Amino acid sequence: MRVSIPKIANLVLVISIIFCSYAFAGWTPDVRLTYRRFEMDPQIITRNDTVHIVWQQIAGPMHISYMKSIDGGNDWDSLVNLDEAGYFGAFPDFSLNPDGIFVGWFDDDTSNANTYIAYSTSSNGSIWSAPAYVGNCVISMYDLGTAAFGDSIYAVYFAREIDTTGTHPLRFLYSPDMGGTWSNEVAVGHVDEFTNFLHMAHCRNSLYIVWAADMPPLGGIREVMATVSHDGGQTWSDVVQLSSPDIADAQYTCIACDEESGNFAVGWMDYGLSGGFPGDLYVRITTDGGYNWMPESHVTTYHGVTMSSLAIVGDSLWAVWSNRDTAYGPICFSKSTNLGASWSPFERLTSTPDGSYAPWIAYDNGRLHVVWYNDNPPPDSGSDIYYKRYEPDVGIGNEGHNDLPDKLILSAYPNPFNSSVMISYSNMKGGEIGVYDIQGKLITTLNVRGGGIGKINWDAQDARGNKVCSGIYFARAKTSQSSKTIKILYLK
Repeated sequence: MRVSIPKIANLVLVISIIFCSYAFAGWTPDVRLTYRRFEMDPQIITRNDTVHIVWQQIAGPMHISYMKSIDGGNDWDSLVNLDEAGYFGAFPDFSLNPDGIFVGWFDDDTSNANTYIAYSTSSNGSIWSAPAYVGNCVISMYDLGTAAFGDSIYAVYFAREIDTTGTHPLRFLYSPDMGGTWSNEVAVGHVDEFTNFLHMAHCRNSLYIVWAADMPPLGGIREVMATVSHDGGQTWSDVVQLSSPDIADAQYTCIACDEESGNFAVGWMDYGLSGGFPGDLYVRITTDGGYNWMPESHVTTYHGVTMSSLAIVGDSLWAVWSNRDTAYGPICFSKSTNLGASWSPFERLTSTPDGSYAPWIAYDNGRLHVVWYNDNPPPDSGSDIYYKRYEPDVGIGNEGHNDLPDKLILSAYPNPFNSSVMISYSNMKGGEIGVYDIQGKLITTLNVRGGGIGKINWDAQDARGNKVCSGIYFARAKTSQSSKTIKILYLK
């Protein structure tokens, strides 16, 4: 079965609600992707117009499930269950790296009640490996974070048992060879109790772990914490507290990485303004690998935020969140074009009367993609996965507040490459992309014609059709307002 998304050329703006606009300018209609009625907590990752979604089925066999679209979210392949029969999968964690896709999760063996960290990999989402298990160890845990980059796999979890410190350790381990061998576990942090939304991500040259938990010696006060490694997890920074040191709880963390710039954002829901649940969305950003963090940014002040998600590209951020205050709509959206210094008035994205939850946002090739789960009304009661995207080129009046930034964006995949590389661009209006060697000599030009979003292939040949030597090259694009250069590595 393939699910298709309807076109939105005649999308109409309606109703405005105080503070949160009940208007979907530029956004496609909601598309229902599943019909099993027991789905929750989806995650979404996008690259080169391929959209990947993974989530958890919460009843019956409790699967870890996956779907993809190879045309930017128009058509969807049938869902695939990644876990094995006889196991209950839960709490998936998703990452995309130059070598493929990685999904990690908890796996409960129904034959012996043991819990494992399981994972599966795929080069492009078409064929998945059989589930493998981290170190084949039996664990007892609160939460899980996973990441993968190149041949390395990383896993982190909070142990249920208390160690010699009298607290619960945050345990980290990694494999340098795609699961062939595993390091010993090390404690990279400790908490008193009540962990939630543990995340790990590889961003440029850094590995981040972010979580919210009751921290010793505070006891009962939940804060957002982070630790960073710059050597693949061999050593870790001191744990830093990102949320304000006050008596207000902070929880429901989310993270976002811009692999090109290395900018990394952490968001969370905080009671600092509301005094109780629900709270508001706060964000902090680092641009130097976690050595320094920018001040807190308040995305909202209306006290209705629960779970949230962020996307970041350069100086631009986009945020979505679910609400407990129905006057503002089940899911809302806001953006910042100055690294969170200021945020646009937020907009309502969904109108489902029975509630929309756990949104997740991703950016790719000038489009924003959002996934979440809805509580369906009777007689179709239950929860299912839904999707929509933002189309920057949809002509709807002068709704300039919805436009994505005009920043020229350029990327290459795979990088390094050994035969040809696909160069993706957005916000170009035709012209050329020049390829230069390390001495700045122009090797060839790639002609870009037509729309402002697209891809062009370079087959490692110069302007005369001769293969170039292995080494570092630079792709450079220019518009009337900006220019962009990226490094690409050719390995024969």
